[in-house]
Amino acid sequence: VTDHRFAIANMLALLPHFAALNSAELERLTQTVRLKQYGLGEVIVQEGYPDAGLYVVFSGSVSSSTCDHNGDPYDLGLVLQGGMFGEMSLFPGDVSPITVMAQEDTQVIVIPVETIRQLIQGDANIPSNPKFAADILLVIEERKKILQSVKQEHRHGVNSSRFAYAKNGRDGRSWRQRT
Repeated sequence: VTDHRFAIANMLALLPHFAALNSAELERLTQTVRLKQYGLGEVIVQEGYPDAGLYVVFSGSVSSSTCDHNGDPYDLGLVLQGGMFGEMSLFPGDVSPITVMAQEDTQVIVIPVETIRQLIQGDANIPSNPKFAADILLVIEERKKILQSVKQEHRHGVNSSRFAYAKNGRDGRSWRQRT
């Protein structure tokens, strides 16, 4: 990861989710991340299990899915470079509402939950960052609405293709409702 810290910092600085972080906060963030490698078909996050942290796709791509009311998988689409997932890890006791699987050789930045919490709440070294907190909360709210809609539509037998991940995470969402 040491060789990649500069590239990780540059990537995160360009993503809307992390735009509210100043250079000291970004430096702190990159000091705690892990860069993990996954091969084609490897499960990164399993629905119903806790997330290990907040994930950002560094290279490659991953697919995401959720189970409908019958337990059948429902494809939510792809997350490409710069896309984020695993935000439910910020809520103690919550589990992932999605399964995420590598679609090719993929590198994922794993940001520890504690680091995100410190950036949101602040500590003795860095003050709280309300803008960052609001940005992350917005992502969580949007995704919860989408997942609720998907599960509700499937419960009523509607097969909608309105839901998909954005082509790249730089739009600030990673996955969203198609219009």
